[in-house]
Amino acid sequence: MKWKDFWYYPHRLLAIVQGGFAKKGFWFQIHWFLGAVFGVIIAIVGVTGAALSFRSEITGLLNKEIVYVESNGRESLGVSEILEKANAALPMSRINSITLDASPDKTVRFSASDANSTNMRGRMRYINQYSGEVMDAEMKGEEFFALMVRWHRWLGDAASGWGKQTVAIATVALIILSLSGLYIYFPFMRNKFLTSLKVDFKQKGRIFLYRLHSAFGVWTLIFVLFMSFTGLWWSYGWYRTGLYWLAGVEPPAPRTMATGNPAGGAPNEANQTRTIGGENSARTPIAANQRETGGRENVIRTSGERESAARTASGRENVGRGGENASIEVANNAPSRANEGAQTNADYLAAAKAFDLFKKEIGSDYSTVTISLPQRASKVLNVSYYALKPAHSRASNQLQIDVEKDEIVKHTKYDDKTLGEKFISSIFPLHSGDFFGVVGLTLFCVSSLAMALFAITGYMLYFERFARNRRRAKKEKLN
Repeated sequence: MKWKDFWYYPHRLLAIVQGGFAKKGFWFQIHWFLGAVFGVIIAIVGVTGAALSFRSEITGLLNKEIVYVESNGRESLGVSEILEKANAALPMSRINSITLDASPDKTVRFSASDANSTNMRGRMRYINQYSGEVMDAEMKGEEFFALMVRWHRWLGDAASGWGKQTVAIATVALIILSLSGLYIYFPFMRNKFLTSLKVDFKQKGRIFLYRLHSAFGVWTLIFVLFMSFTGLWWSYGWYRTGLYWLAGVEPPAPRTMATGNPAGGAPNEANQTRTIGGENSARTPIAANQRETGGRENVIRTSGERESAARTASGRENVGRGGENASIEVANNAPSRANEGAQTNADYLAAAKAFDLFKKEIGSDYSTVTISLPQRASKVLNVSYYALKPAHSRASNQLQIDVEKDEIVKHTKYDDKTLGEKFISSIFPLHSGDFFGVVGLTLFCVSSLAMALFAITGYMLYFERFARNRRRAKKEKLN
């Protein structure tokens, strides 16, 4: 072949290079090396991710007495009355926000923190809107799921940052493992496509392990790649900036806050609280650092940007979630509570007035609404709500209400966002699978569990190959 042929047929050069790599087992060597180094980490991330997939449903079942209440035709207390009852039960705390559900059988939720605390979001608590009883008990299962989050994101160490970086590198390795595995298995797929997708459980030994490893890899490939590419959003600032650029969205300005991200700077959107609930009812925020679901049920959440290592380690902080700029965030822009004045009944009346104006504007076309209480004597309150049938778990809408002038200052609807803005708001739903509803969440959960299967079968294949090569070398030496 002449050199000019490469100019006219560049694909020939690519074929030669690929052929050379294939002969040398280049991609196979890359595949087994990355698998051997990162297999355990990938398995941990996968299993913990699967455990978090149905967190809200499990926690809801474990905490029915807190999340649900029997209305029995009773009339709910007003917003200001509920806040006064909450303040009376927790006199040393400052109430940051209140979340009301359109369903009369779901308890009201409010976020409260110590008045002088630097924790700006506080802990989510529940209050019976009919009796005014505050249910301050710990949510069952909360500590377990908080532990799962710490291992999923930081390998159990949220403070030093090494865990986050290790997970990030393992995620990149997982992408290479997925694509190289497809490259290695492709010749067999091309010749026997349907057979390549099946696992014959009658087979034994190496051939069974290989087919189990490869066939499941093909079935879960698209889901694993979805999780990997979206997961890098929380790993690297340059990656996040690149996605903002591709989406044509201006990145949010960095904020200086009293508490920082334990890992050092990534927006902590994964640490969101899913909510619990049945059909046509809002889900109740359960715990901090919670994986989200959404779309298929009515949700109330806030987007969290940064968390302290202490908060993450304790697993007791509770954040709601919403869209990219969800105003459900509890005092998201306030640097500290220490310098703010004490809350008064006027603040509670302002929240009640904001709810009345919200109802006047929206009517009954909502599933949940969260009202952030006024900060620093501000008369403009942030309100975030979800429609009865939200597009997905991040499809929140925001209002800014001036309670002094009795007017809506700004109304931002999810449906009015550009395609790029909607994409940015969907990063986490795409990562967890709840963008595609319960079916997507289930498929992503199974794919996460499959990562442990890949690690186990990969190690078994490696050790079997190693033992076989040793036997072969020993036999050749004897001969």
